[in-house]
Amino acid sequence: MSPGTICPRCGLPQELCVCETIAKESQRITVFMEKKKFGKKFACGGTVKDGVIELQGDHKKEVRSELVKLGFSEESIDVE
Repeated sequence: MSPGTICPRCGLPQELCVCETIAKESQRITVFMEKKKFGKKFACGGTVKDGVIELQGDHKKEVRSELVKLGFSEESIDVE
């Protein structure tokens, strides 16, 4: 959206809209490892299925900090 427009979800001016922040704060993220055949670094293949992000490799340590950088709260991320 361009500056000066109104958010269609909350009705606030775009500069004041917090819809994305609220959406991120209301989500729960669970990180776990499922052993697969290949072990790679964070630059890896992946997919999304039924609301689940699957990455190839063990990225449990790195993924929390990346999600926080994207705006998700650290308290909403469970690492198993």
